[in-house]
Amino acid sequence: LPYGRSLRDLSAADPVPFWLDHRVSSRDGARQATGDLRLRAGAGAPIAHATSGGGTAAVRRAVALSVEDRRIGAMARWVDTGRPAPEHPLVTGDLPVSALWRRAKASATDMASFTEYDGNVGFMRTASWTLTRALEGSLSATRFETWATCPYRSFLKDVLRVTPTRIPADTWGVDPMVRGTAVHAVLEAWYRELRTRERLHADRPPDSSDLELLNTIASAVIAKLEGAGAAGYPVVWRASRAVLLAELREFAISDGAQRLETGLVPIHFEQWFGKEPRRQPRVTGAEPWPEVTIAVDVPDDIDADFLVNQASTAVPDDARPDTGQADRVTKAVAVTFRGAIDRVDCSDDGRRAWVIDYKTGSPDRFKKLSLDPVLSGKAVQLALYRYAANQALGFDEVGASYRFVSGRGAGTEHSVVDIPRADQRLREVVTVVATGMVHGAFPQVPGRDEENCRICDFRMVCPGNLEAVRGRTRQTAGGAIHDHLAPKVAREVDGTEDEFSDEGDEE
Repeated sequence: LPYGRSLRDLSAADPVPFWLDHRVSSRDGARQATGDLRLRAGAGAPIAHATSGGGTAAVRRAVALSVEDRRIGAMARWVDTGRPAPEHPLVTGDLPVSALWRRAKASATDMASFTEYDGNVGFMRTASWTLTRALEGSLSATRFETWATCPYRSFLKDVLRVTPTRIPADTWGVDPMVRGTAVHAVLEAWYRELRTRERLHADRPPDSSDLELLNTIASAVIAKLEGAGAAGYPVVWRASRAVLLAELREFAISDGAQRLETGLVPIHFEQWFGKEPRRQPRVTGAEPWPEVTIAVDVPDDIDADFLVNQASTAVPDDARPDTGQADRVTKAVAVTFRGAIDRVDCSDDGRRAWVIDYKTGSPDRFKKLSLDPVLSGKAVQLALYRYAANQALGFDEVGASYRFVSGRGAGTEHSVVDIPRADQRLREVVTVVATGMVHGAFPQVPGRDEENCRICDFRMVCPGNLEAVRGRTRQTAGGAIHDHLAPKVAREVDGTEDEFSDEGDEE
């Protein structure tokens, strides 16, 4: 706890802990603790006269099941050593933990500070087994994007592994995540079946029998969704179901027309690269592609100039600005990624491929993808998946795009246009995120108007004045590390804010 609570705060309604009643009354020489007996704290008032002999030993050995139980146990151990109960810090109020609270309160008023209460755990990065292994194994794109969105959320979710409290919402329709999963399942099953029947060709759009097959598969997936009670209210679902089937049909038709233009054929579906998770075993029978490993240099301490100078490998060494970092000690860190690619289309000549990632939400947040292919690390899927496909296939040309299947974005497509820049930006953001993780920097980043907090599972953990906290922490090297995820060409110049930063106007 960031502050202490004295036993003086106990009211008459605070009962004796049940374990104290049971354990003490069962000892020889102990006085029974009845329901009418309450623990009191105050000048000259006994904390617990429960024993003449082994009673305090019973309390000392008891397992605390609440904060109050723990405090009583601490008092029992104090008395057991012969020290007067009125001198215990719980009575005097002089708790050692209160010093931490005073320090945290003082740091909140400091104009430039980044403390452990703000997500700075660098002081224990070499002593903590969890932190030292933060980059070991393989990362998913989602986990990486979590740090890029809000490092503190990543700390709670992926480092401490805090389990959020889920409160079922009384929604009218289908949960967006459930809907998205259903759409992915339908398209995967449909394309697999078409390929099995040898009905997938670049010059052959889907005919009526293919569309009927799509409707049959979709109906089966929807039936499972309904059987699981995830369809929402029946009246609303009847309309939503019809819309979903119509959107899938329209997507299938437009996708067939696009094949005629590109000459590419869907070949790989839910193609894994790297180690597959145990909870999601392979269903295709195809071997996973090699994992993606990106080696970056992490400085021995967090330094803004070093990050600016070293992030890009596309800039020749003699063209980089001289920031006096030539003698900076660095450590090579290999960041490994794994994931599953929704679909990969290939040409018959084996020279061209296109990575496709299905989306069912709003396309608005991807509208600046042409300016920054990774959106400051918040959308690395296309750059990462394209990298994995290019590494595995070795084709001359490998592109990537998000294709929106349903919702108000149906029919929309956002693609990676500049491939060399996508690879460069991927390496840049990996350098920044790896540096933050290695040095235990997990600042709280609420975003503009606290947009990052609106759907965060850990919102109640953070302080109410997040904007003030962010303004204070970003004045330090550790707290400002998140700002370096923005592209260098758009980064803060002459005091103006970068449009891609966490305080930018990205939707």
